[in-house]
Formats: sequence, structure tokens, C-alpha cells
Amino acid sequence: MMGKKLVFKTLIVIFLISVILISNSCFNKKNKKEDKKKSSLINVLVTGYFNEGHNLWIPCYWLNGKRVDLPRISDNKGYAFSSFVKDGNIYTAGSSQDTVGNAEPCYWLNSSARTSLPKSDKYNDGEAYSIVVNNNRIISAGYTEDYDGKKIPCYWIDGFRFNLSKLRIAKNGIARSAIYKNDEIYVVGYTEDDNDITFPCYWLNDERLDLSKIKDDKYGYAYSIAVDEDAIYVVGYTEDDSGHAVPCYWKNGIRTDLSVLDDSNDSYARSVFIFDENIFIAGYTEDGEGKKIPCYWKNGMRYELSTLTENEGTAQSIYVNERNVYICGRTNNESNIKIPCYWVNGLRTDLSSGESSTDGIAMSITVF
Repeated sequence: MMGKKLVFKTLIVIFLISVILISNSCFNKKNKKEDKKKSSLINVLVTGYFNEGHNLWIPCYWLNGKRVDLPRISDNKGYAFSSFVKDGNIYTAGSSQDTVGNAEPCYWLNSSARTSLPKSDKYNDGEAYSIVVNNNRIISAGYTEDYDGKKIPCYWIDGFRFNLSKLRIAKNGIARSAIYKNDEIYVVGYTEDDNDITFPCYWLNDERLDLSKIKDDKYGYAYSIAVDEDAIYVVGYTEDDSGHAVPCYWKNGIRTDLSVLDDSNDSYARSVFIFDENIFIAGYTEDGEGKKIPCYWKNGMRYELSTLTENEGTAQSIYVNERNVYICGRTNNESNIKIPCYWVNGLRTDLSSGESSTDGIAMSITVF
């Protein structure tokens, strides 16, 4: 009798284990199907420009790999630097050369409507490098030149320009990116001192905060900014004693230098994204031969990205969505032509540009 009970209990245990294993298998399959469904619904938007030939640069974006060229003034050259998606509409910041050859800052709504942004002096240049949309307000950042040709850092809200302070009024300054967070506008860039040495900085509600460098008499630049709760992250680079570029980020003004392949060559940090308390930074580092290697850093640890035929490349922008890391930039082919591309978790996708003998570059990436 005891033997029958033992067999019966054993069969029950085996049955329960089988049920658990089958349930886990079904759950895993369901998760995989859901992940696959999610990934198929994600749109990848890459922004940049390419050379159609004869130095005629064409602003464009690639939506899921398909290139969309943007209209220019009188079919002159133009550049697209950044895009933002809001309510299904694509806003793109850049510039378009006017009929006399001056760069005019502008933004495009989707692939047709182009809106010019006001400059300080209509006979000089200006460019818009970034764009965000919040509460139906369109915010761009860039620069405009005064009548002497000096660059003034600025941002535009719905077409109205706001100039930003510089270290020296008679020197240059450029705003590279702007974000809107917690009802405040953060702008990042750099300005020059009396000796034309650049200092990285950011502006919070128009007040400038200069950032530390390795050496005050060397150059420093800031390109991208992110805000996570009470922390402000800025990325860029500063030069060391020998004048080599050292990639870095500042968290609330405290600088952290990033690892490089070879400290006797240059390396750069271009873009920052904060996700789940992790710091993601895109850029590139030069090897011992001076070849540019695209890479990104996650919490300070560097990961190198693939290039065409082991040639050089750069990474310009980074975006993180759940478990996926999206990076865009360019890679050179065997003829040393720059090919725009993007990487998803390290897997590279090359993008179409103009003629096979002309350059192209991807400047920003986002997903929606």
C-alpha cells in the first residue's frame, strides 16, 4: 500500500513539474513574440546630409532606411543636423544656403515645408543644430553671425530668436543643442575668450555656466546635454597638455574623462543619453595610427563599433529605447568615401546617399 502511495505522489510531482515547464515555455514564447512585435512597430529616424557632387550638399533624413531629401532655397546646398518627432510629425533642424551663398538657419516640418529662422544680420551665416517640440512650441538652437561675422550662440522659440551670453562680446560662441525639461530650457555649446580659446558651457534659462577643462589655455567643446532628475549631464572634449582631444562628460559640472584607444591621438564625445540611471555616450577614438574608430561608452566602459572593410568611422548620436542602443554616424569604404550608417546593438546598417563616389554622414538618430 505504501508503495502505491509513493508512486502516486511521484506521478503528481512529475505532473506538476511538467506543467511548470510547459507554462514557462509558453510564457517565454509569448515574450519573444511580444518583443518581436514591439521591434516591428519601432521606426528608426536618422538625420544627416550627403554630397550630390560638385560640393552640393543635400539635407535629408532616412526613415527606416528610406532616404527623404529636404527642400532647399533655389536648390542650393543645405544641411540637416537633428530631428524630433511629435504627434507623428517630423521636425528637422538645419540650414539652407540662400541665393547669395549665405547659410540660413531653418527647420523643416515633415518633408516639404521649410521655415527660415531669423538671423542677426541677413548678409551673414546662421545654422540651427537641434530641435525639440514641447507644448506645441518649437525650440531650436544654433548660432547667428553679427555684421562683423562673429558667431552669436542663440536659440529660437517659434521663430523668435534669443541670443545667449558669451565670454567676450567681440568673440565667437555657438549653441549646439537644446532640450526642454521641467519647464526650463537647457542649451549647451562653447564660447571664446580674448585669445580665441574655446570654453565648454551650458546655459540654463539664459544664464551661462562655464565648465572645467584639463588646461585653461587649451581648447574645450560641449556638444550634447541631458537632464535626469536633479543631474545635468554634458558631453564634449577638452585638450590635454599636448593638445590632444580627450573625450569627457560633466555631471553637475564635475568632469569625468573617458577611456581612449591611444592617448597620443585625439578622441571625441558627441552625444549623451540617460536611460535607467545608465550614462550612454557616443563618439570616436583614434588608434595608434590615427584611424578614427566609432564607439560608445556605457557608464565609462568603451565599446567599439564595426566599420566597412576595417576603415575608419565616427559615431555622432545615440538613443536608447528599452534594451536597444541606437547609434548613427558614418563609416568609410575601401575608396575612403564616407558612408552614412547606424548601429543597433552593434549591428551596422549602411544608408543610401548620393553617387557612390560622394560622401554622406548621419548626424542624429531617434526612434518612435
